[in-house]
Amino acid sequence: MNREFKTFLAALVLSAILGACGAPAGNGPETSGTPRPNGSPEPVKTMDPRYFPTLPDEFRRIHENGYLTVGMYAEDRFPFFFVDERGELVGSDVEMARDIARQLGVVEVRFDRSARSFEELIDLVAAGRYDMAVSKISITLNRAQRVLFSEPYLSLRQALLVNRMRLAALKTRQMTDPIELLRTNPVEIGAMAGTSYMEFAREIFHASEVVPYDSRERMLEDVRRGDIAAAFYDEFEFQRHINEFPDVLLDLQFVVLEGRKDNLAVAIPPSHFHMQAWLKEYLAYLPPLDIGQLLDRYGNSPGEPGRGTE
Repeated sequence: MNREFKTFLAALVLSAILGACGAPAGNGPETSGTPRPNGSPEPVKTMDPRYFPTLPDEFRRIHENGYLTVGMYAEDRFPFFFVDERGELVGSDVEMARDIARQLGVVEVRFDRSARSFEELIDLVAAGRYDMAVSKISITLNRAQRVLFSEPYLSLRQALLVNRMRLAALKTRQMTDPIELLRTNPVEIGAMAGTSYMEFAREIFHASEVVPYDSRERMLEDVRRGDIAAAFYDEFEFQRHINEFPDVLLDLQFVVLEGRKDNLAVAIPPSHFHMQAWLKEYLAYLPPLDIGQLLDRYGNSPGEPGRGTE
């Protein structure tokens, strides 16, 4: 059997499998590098409706309802989900949720933004309030005991903005590394309340007091003044702040925790194993996503054109 025939046969088998599973044949889910129009795109209809009654509960309910219910945090998190100048909910997570619905064969997505914190969002997923939550959700070991997660669709790095004066006061001849100094000294480190970074901070900085903040802006003001020694969040949020206010680096040192990833994933109710398996296959077809692509597409803040747009 020659190589060309083997390749043709493999493609034929893959096409048949994808058709049976409800995914489009060819290169997998159809995704676009540009925002979708306001009109709902046509759903992918590759499954015969006679199979709907035999599907696992999580899929059968979606087909019976005719829509996908997606949990999303109440406050905007640009560029993942935010309300634009036209009053429309947009962003990379919004687009992903709509494409997931389309690949499942339904048009409508009903976003529920009642959760006032990310921990409340996880609680609602665990209780089965939504089909899934797509909301810049970080995977943590504690959360993974309560809900299921998809494979990560984006990996961020954990980062610090450290007050330079506070850091200088901690340095010794034996130790100058900012991360080790924060790990071993009883200082104050700010983190956003109700987020995974409270858990991450307590895991890493054992000697420090972790101070919860409801406002990112207030946390950044406090670390610049020296009221706290450092602010702890993901590199994307800090990089956006530095891009907007580059003079903050006169007072603050930007430190990335190499090897400490913040993996973002879709959260699923704990009994929805079949949906977890489906999402694994769905995400396997998507091109890799990184911070640079998000900045190129959406810019540094709402209303600012992306670097790849005019």
